[in-house]
Amino acid sequence: MSRRETELTLSTDGPCVVFMTGTHHLGFPRMVKMALDYAQRHPAVTVVLQSGSSSAPEKPFPANLQVIPYLTRQQSEHLQEQASLLITQGGPSIMMEWVRSGHHPLVLPRRPELGEHVDEHQVRFAQFAQRHGLAQVIEDLTDIPSPLPARAQNSPSAAALQIDTIGSPIQSAANLQNLVSSLIAAHRGNFEDNKRRIKNER
Repeated sequence: MSRRETELTLSTDGPCVVFMTGTHHLGFPRMVKMALDYAQRHPAVTVVLQSGSSSAPEKPFPANLQVIPYLTRQQSEHLQEQASLLITQGGPSIMMEWVRSGHHPLVLPRRPELGEHVDEHQVRFAQFAQRHGLAQVIEDLTDIPSPLPARAQNSPSAAALQIDTIGSPIQSAANLQNLVSSLIAAHRGNFEDNKRRIKNER
């Protein structure tokens, strides 16, 4: 799917909940279904789903649900200012960016046994973030608070202000995630090339 910029329209009134699947090449249907179910149950809430490589919900979907494959930096910053709540996958980069902006994200980590990732590093990092008071790990819709919290006021919590003291492992985890993803993508490309070459040689 192209990463071209897609228009994002938000009302200045009423709550907004953002669901983010991230940019991993594997789909995340659990997150997509959670966003769709939440939008259906809460028609008064604006729901934004960053779908990434996941298949978007079939249309027509609820009028209060906006689906966008990828966010620009400007769109992400705008959402950080407007959103009441972020539900994200367990990658370090998105999570820490929103924590620094004053949010306390809910985290639905990708699980390798469900084909959502290649290992358990998101599960482990999400648990790490929860232990440090930076985020909350969730499993289903019942874990999403009601009523929703007030919009973040760009005032990080005391725990968030301590990020710099644990910043090195967090940055290392983010760098490792990017490295592993690129290596896997390269390996997959080589594997497919070899398959085609062997087939052509037959």
